[in-house]
Amino acid sequence: MKVSGFSLIVFAVFLIACGKGEDKKQQSLASSNVLLPEVLTVEYMVDLDTTDSDSWQKEFVSSEFMPGLREMIRGGKVSVYSPFYDDTSGNRIEVNMIETELGKVTKENSYTWGNYRMYSLGFTERWEFDTVNKSFGKTMLFWRPIFELPSDSVKQSLFNISAGSSDKLLASNMIYELDFRSNHGSYRFLDYKRLYSVLSDMAIKGSIDVFSPGDCNTKLTIETIKERLGESEDLEEVVNEDGLPETKSVKTFYDITELQGIIFIEDWFYSTRSGCFSKKVNGFGPVRYYRDANGNMLKSIPYIFFTGTKKVNVL
Repeated sequence: MKVSGFSLIVFAVFLIACGKGEDKKQQSLASSNVLLPEVLTVEYMVDLDTTDSDSWQKEFVSSEFMPGLREMIRGGKVSVYSPFYDDTSGNRIEVNMIETELGKVTKENSYTWGNYRMYSLGFTERWEFDTVNKSFGKTMLFWRPIFELPSDSVKQSLFNISAGSSDKLLASNMIYELDFRSNHGSYRFLDYKRLYSVLSDMAIKGSIDVFSPGDCNTKLTIETIKERLGESEDLEEVVNEDGLPETKSVKTFYDITELQGIIFIEDWFYSTRSGCFSKKVNGFGPVRYYRDANGNMLKSIPYIFFTGTKKVNVL
Protein backbone atom coordinates (compact mmCIF):
# COMPACT_ATOMS: atom_id res chain seq x y z
CA MET A 1 0.00 0.00 0.00
CA LYS A 2 1.36 3.42 -0.91
CA VAL A 3 1.37 6.04 1.82
CA SER A 4 1.99 9.75 2.03
CA GLY A 5 5.19 11.84 1.89
CA PHE A 6 6.16 10.32 5.16
CA SER A 7 7.39 6.75 5.17
CA LEU A 8 5.02 6.13 8.01
CA ILE A 9 5.67 3.67 10.73
CA VAL A 10 3.37 4.62 13.51
CA PHE A 11 3.70 3.56 17.11
CA ALA A 12 0.76 4.42 19.34
CA VAL A 13 -0.01 4.24 23.06
CA PHE A 14 -3.55 4.90 24.16
CA LEU A 15 -4.00 6.35 27.66
CA ILE A 16 -7.01 7.34 29.77
CA ALA A 17 -7.39 10.88 31.05
CA CYS A 18 -9.12 10.33 34.38
CA GLY A 19 -9.56 12.22 37.61
CA LYS A 20 -7.50 10.81 40.49
CA GLY A 21 -9.42 8.15 42.38
CA GLU A 22 -12.42 8.66 40.15
CA ASP A 23 -13.88 6.26 37.59
CA LYS A 24 -15.18 7.78 34.38
CA LYS A 25 -18.65 6.63 33.44
CA GLN A 26 -18.84 5.00 30.03
CA GLN A 27 -21.12 6.57 27.48
CA SER A 28 -24.29 4.90 26.29
CA LEU A 29 -24.77 3.53 22.81
CA ALA A 30 -26.93 6.57 22.06
CA SER A 31 -24.01 8.94 22.62
CA SER A 32 -22.81 11.00 19.67
CA ASN A 33 -19.20 10.12 20.50
CA VAL A 34 -18.54 6.41 19.87
CA LEU A 35 -14.92 6.51 21.05
CA LEU A 36 -14.84 5.25 24.61
CA PRO A 37 -14.17 6.46 27.27
CA GLU A 38 -15.49 10.01 27.44
CA VAL A 39 -11.99 11.46 27.12
CA LEU A 40 -9.64 9.44 24.95
CA THR A 41 -6.07 10.71 24.98
CA VAL A 42 -3.83 9.33 22.25
CA GLU A 43 -0.04 9.44 22.01
CA TYR A 44 1.73 8.28 18.86
CA MET A 45 4.87 8.82 16.81
CA VAL A 46 5.29 9.29 13.09
CA ASP A 47 8.62 8.46 11.44
CA LEU A 48 9.54 11.03 8.81
CA ASP A 49 10.72 10.17 5.33
CA THR A 50 14.27 11.53 5.44
CA THR A 51 15.42 9.92 2.19
CA ASP A 52 13.31 11.86 -0.34
CA SER A 53 12.32 8.47 -1.74
CA ASP A 54 8.56 9.03 -1.65
CA SER A 55 7.15 11.66 -3.99
CA TRP A 56 3.54 11.18 -2.86
CA GLN A 57 3.48 14.09 -0.39
CA LYS A 58 5.66 17.03 -1.39
CA GLU A 59 4.09 19.79 0.69
CA PHE A 60 5.72 18.80 3.97
CA VAL A 61 9.47 19.30 3.60
CA SER A 62 10.86 17.72 6.76
CA SER A 63 14.44 18.60 5.80
CA GLU A 64 13.50 22.27 6.26
CA PHE A 65 10.95 21.95 9.05
CA MET A 66 13.04 19.97 11.56
CA PRO A 67 16.15 22.22 11.50
CA GLY A 68 13.86 25.27 11.64
CA LEU A 69 12.05 23.90 14.70
CA ARG A 70 15.36 23.13 16.39
CA GLU A 71 16.63 26.68 15.88
CA MET A 72 13.39 28.20 17.19
CA ILE A 73 13.79 26.13 20.37
CA ARG A 74 17.47 27.05 20.73
CA GLY A 75 16.66 30.72 20.19
CA GLY A 76 13.96 30.71 22.88
CA LYS A 77 11.14 31.45 20.42
CA VAL A 78 9.42 28.17 21.29
CA SER A 79 9.10 27.07 24.93
CA VAL A 80 9.45 23.39 25.79
CA TYR A 81 8.16 21.54 28.83
CA SER A 82 8.71 18.35 30.77
CA PRO A 83 7.02 15.32 29.12
CA PHE A 84 6.19 13.85 32.55
CA TYR A 85 3.35 16.28 33.33
CA ASP A 86 0.04 16.99 31.64
CA ASP A 87 0.33 20.76 32.05
CA THR A 88 3.01 23.42 31.60
CA SER A 89 2.91 25.23 34.95
CA GLY A 90 6.40 25.27 36.43
CA ASN A 91 7.64 22.57 34.06
CA ARG A 92 9.53 24.61 31.49
CA ILE A 93 12.88 23.20 30.40
CA GLU A 94 15.77 25.51 29.58
CA VAL A 95 17.71 25.09 26.34
CA ASN A 96 21.02 24.54 28.16
CA MET A 97 19.52 21.51 29.88
CA ILE A 98 18.45 20.09 26.51
CA GLU A 99 21.91 20.54 25.02
CA THR A 100 23.47 18.96 28.11
CA GLU A 101 21.42 15.86 27.29
CA LEU A 102 21.67 15.90 23.49
CA GLY A 103 24.93 17.71 22.80
CA LYS A 104 25.69 20.85 20.81
CA VAL A 105 24.42 21.42 17.28
CA THR A 106 27.25 20.85 14.80
CA LYS A 107 25.31 20.73 11.52
CA GLU A 108 22.92 23.61 10.98
CA ASN A 109 20.81 22.27 8.10
CA SER A 110 20.31 18.71 9.26
CA TYR A 111 18.06 16.37 11.21
CA THR A 112 20.63 16.09 14.01
CA TRP A 113 20.90 17.70 17.42
CA GLY A 114 24.20 16.81 19.02
CA ASN A 115 24.54 13.04 19.01
CA TYR A 116 20.87 12.43 18.24
CA ARG A 117 18.71 12.32 15.12
CA MET A 118 15.25 13.86 14.82
CA TYR A 119 13.51 11.48 12.42
CA SER A 120 10.10 11.42 14.11
CA LEU A 121 7.32 13.65 15.40
CA GLY A 122 5.18 12.74 18.39
CA PHE A 123 1.64 13.93 19.10
CA THR A 124 -0.62 13.87 22.16
CA GLU A 125 -4.26 14.36 21.16
CA ARG A 126 -7.83 13.88 22.30
CA TRP A 127 -10.09 12.08 19.85
CA GLU A 128 -13.82 12.16 19.25
CA PHE A 129 -15.95 10.66 16.49
CA ASP A 130 -19.29 12.44 16.39
CA THR A 131 -21.97 10.30 14.74
CA VAL A 132 -24.46 13.19 14.74
CA ASN A 133 -22.31 15.68 12.85
CA LYS A 134 -20.34 12.87 11.17
CA SER A 135 -16.96 14.32 12.05
CA PHE A 136 -13.73 13.06 13.58
CA GLY A 137 -12.26 15.63 15.94
CA LYS A 138 -8.68 15.83 17.16
CA THR A 139 -7.74 18.29 19.88
CA MET A 140 -3.97 18.46 20.13
CA LEU A 141 -2.53 18.86 23.62
CA PHE A 142 1.20 18.58 23.01
CA TRP A 143 3.62 17.68 20.24
CA ARG A 144 7.36 17.03 20.10
CA PRO A 145 10.33 15.92 18.02
CA ILE A 146 11.45 12.39 18.86
CA PHE A 147 15.16 11.69 19.35
CA GLU A 148 17.16 8.56 18.63
CA LEU A 149 20.82 7.58 18.53
CA PRO A 150 22.18 6.28 15.21
CA SER A 151 23.49 3.22 17.06
CA ASP A 152 20.06 1.98 18.18
CA SER A 153 16.37 2.34 17.42
CA VAL A 154 15.25 3.48 20.87
CA LYS A 155 13.06 6.57 20.53
CA GLN A 156 13.06 9.18 23.28
CA SER A 157 10.73 12.03 24.12
CA LEU A 158 12.72 14.68 26.01
CA PHE A 159 10.22 17.53 26.05
CA ASN A 160 6.76 18.66 24.94
CA ILE A 161 5.68 21.70 22.94
CA SER A 162 2.27 23.18 23.67
CA ALA A 163 -0.43 23.03 21.03
CA GLY A 164 -2.82 25.84 20.21
CA SER A 165 -3.98 28.20 17.51
CA SER A 166 -1.99 27.61 14.32
CA ASP A 167 -2.33 30.14 11.54
CA LYS A 168 -0.36 28.64 8.65
CA LEU A 169 -1.16 25.59 6.55
CA LEU A 170 1.94 23.44 6.88
CA ALA A 171 0.81 20.60 4.61
CA SER A 172 -2.48 19.32 3.23
CA ASN A 173 -3.72 15.76 2.84
CA MET A 174 -1.18 14.15 5.16
CA ILE A 175 -1.91 10.41 5.09
CA TYR A 176 -0.77 7.95 7.74
CA GLU A 177 -1.81 4.70 9.36
CA LEU A 178 -2.14 3.48 12.94
CA ASP A 179 -1.95 -0.27 13.54
CA PHE A 180 -4.04 -1.28 16.55
CA ARG A 181 -2.49 -4.76 16.63
CA SER A 182 0.82 -3.46 17.98
CA ASN A 183 1.02 -3.52 21.78
CA HIS A 184 -2.64 -4.48 21.93
CA GLY A 185 -2.92 -4.00 25.70
CA SER A 186 -2.31 -0.28 25.28
CA TYR A 187 -5.38 0.00 23.03
CA ARG A 188 -7.80 -1.45 25.55
CA PHE A 189 -9.44 1.93 26.12
CA LEU A 190 -10.17 2.52 22.44
CA ASP A 191 -13.30 0.66 21.39
CA TYR A 192 -12.33 0.53 17.72
CA LYS A 193 -14.55 -2.50 17.08
CA ARG A 194 -17.53 -0.42 18.14
CA LEU A 195 -16.28 2.49 16.03
CA TYR A 196 -16.11 0.31 12.92
CA SER A 197 -19.38 -1.45 13.68
CA VAL A 198 -21.13 1.92 13.80
CA LEU A 199 -19.26 3.36 10.81
CA SER A 200 -19.76 0.30 8.59
CA ASP A 201 -23.42 0.05 9.58
CA MET A 202 -23.90 3.72 8.64
CA ALA A 203 -22.22 3.09 5.27
CA ILE A 204 -24.24 -0.04 4.49
CA LYS A 205 -27.51 1.65 5.48
CA GLY A 206 -26.66 4.62 3.27
CA SER A 207 -26.61 7.27 6.02
CA ILE A 208 -23.05 8.18 4.98
CA ASP A 209 -21.23 7.96 1.66
CA VAL A 210 -17.90 6.13 1.52
CA PHE A 211 -15.44 6.02 -1.35
CA SER A 212 -12.80 3.84 -2.94
CA PRO A 213 -9.31 4.52 -1.49
CA GLY A 214 -7.94 4.48 -5.04
CA ASP A 215 -10.61 6.70 -6.60
CA CYS A 216 -12.04 9.39 -4.35
CA ASN A 217 -14.71 10.19 -6.96
CA THR A 218 -16.15 6.67 -6.88
CA LYS A 219 -18.91 6.28 -4.32
CA LEU A 220 -19.11 2.65 -3.23
CA THR A 221 -22.38 0.73 -3.49
CA ILE A 222 -23.73 -1.28 -0.58
CA GLU A 223 -22.74 -4.57 -2.21
CA THR A 224 -19.24 -3.29 -2.97
CA ILE A 225 -18.80 -2.14 0.63
CA LYS A 226 -19.73 -5.59 1.90
CA GLU A 227 -17.45 -7.25 -0.63
CA ARG A 228 -14.50 -5.03 0.31
CA LEU A 229 -15.13 -5.82 3.97
CA GLY A 230 -14.77 -9.52 3.14
CA GLU A 231 -18.30 -10.71 2.44
CA SER A 232 -18.49 -13.27 -0.37
CA GLU A 233 -20.71 -15.92 -1.91
CA ASP A 234 -19.10 -18.96 -3.50
CA LEU A 235 -20.32 -22.10 -5.23
CA GLU A 236 -19.12 -25.37 -3.75
CA GLU A 237 -19.50 -28.94 -4.94
CA VAL A 238 -21.06 -31.08 -2.22
CA VAL A 239 -22.56 -34.55 -1.94
CA ASN A 240 -26.26 -34.58 -1.08
CA GLU A 241 -28.18 -37.07 1.07
CA ASP A 242 -28.63 -39.35 -1.94
CA GLY A 243 -24.91 -39.50 -2.48
CA LEU A 244 -25.09 -37.42 -5.62
CA PRO A 245 -22.93 -34.35 -6.33
CA GLU A 246 -24.61 -30.98 -6.40
CA THR A 247 -23.59 -27.33 -6.41
CA LYS A 248 -24.38 -25.32 -3.29
CA SER A 249 -24.09 -21.60 -2.65
CA VAL A 250 -22.07 -20.78 0.49
CA LYS A 251 -22.07 -17.24 1.86
CA THR A 252 -19.28 -15.81 4.03
CA PHE A 253 -20.19 -12.71 6.02
CA TYR A 254 -17.67 -9.99 6.75
CA ASP A 255 -15.90 -10.02 10.11
CA ILE A 256 -15.68 -6.63 11.82
CA THR A 257 -12.82 -7.88 14.03
CA GLU A 258 -10.55 -7.89 10.96
CA LEU A 259 -10.61 -4.08 11.03
CA GLN A 260 -7.65 -3.44 13.32
CA GLY A 261 -6.10 -0.24 11.99
CA ILE A 262 -7.06 3.23 10.86
CA ILE A 263 -5.82 5.54 8.13
CA PHE A 264 -6.14 9.32 8.44
CA ILE A 265 -6.16 12.10 5.85
CA GLU A 266 -5.42 15.44 7.51
CA ASP A 267 -4.43 19.05 7.00
CA TRP A 268 -1.62 20.14 9.30
CA PHE A 269 -1.27 23.71 10.59
CA TYR A 270 1.71 25.35 12.27
CA SER A 271 2.47 28.75 13.77
CA THR A 272 5.98 30.01 13.02
CA ARG A 273 5.52 32.62 15.78
CA SER A 274 4.61 30.33 18.67
CA GLY A 275 5.42 26.82 17.48
CA CYS A 276 1.80 25.73 17.98
CA PHE A 277 0.59 22.78 15.90
CA SER A 278 -2.94 21.63 15.02
CA LYS A 279 -4.72 19.24 12.66
CA LYS A 280 -7.98 18.96 10.75
CA VAL A 281 -9.24 15.49 9.82
CA ASN A 282 -10.48 15.45 6.21
CA GLY A 283 -11.16 11.73 6.09
CA PHE A 284 -10.40 8.35 7.60
CA GLY A 285 -11.05 4.69 6.99
CA PRO A 286 -10.51 1.23 8.47
CA VAL A 287 -7.52 -0.93 7.65
CA ARG A 288 -8.37 -4.61 7.27
CA TYR A 289 -5.92 -7.38 8.14
CA TYR A 290 -6.88 -10.84 6.93
CA ARG A 291 -5.46 -14.11 5.61
CA ASP A 292 -5.86 -15.50 2.12
CA ALA A 293 -6.56 -19.14 1.23
CA ASN A 294 -2.86 -19.94 1.64
CA GLY A 295 -2.63 -18.40 5.08
CA ASN A 296 -0.73 -15.29 3.99
CA MET A 297 -1.49 -12.12 5.93
CA LEU A 298 -2.89 -9.37 3.69
CA LYS A 299 -3.86 -5.75 4.26
CA SER A 300 -6.44 -3.57 2.53
CA ILE A 301 -8.44 -0.37 2.99
CA PRO A 302 -12.13 -1.25 2.46
CA TYR A 303 -13.37 2.32 2.16
CA ILE A 304 -12.66 5.96 3.02
CA PHE A 305 -15.14 8.27 4.73
CA PHE A 306 -14.56 11.96 4.00
CA THR A 307 -15.81 14.32 6.70
CA GLY A 308 -16.29 17.23 4.28
CA THR A 309 -16.07 18.09 0.60
CA LYS A 310 -12.29 17.81 0.36
CA LYS A 311 -11.23 14.46 -1.11
CA VAL A 312 -7.97 12.81 -2.17
CA ASN A 313 -6.88 9.37 -3.34
CA VAL A 314 -5.12 7.28 -0.71
CA LEU A 315 -3.70 4.58 -2.96
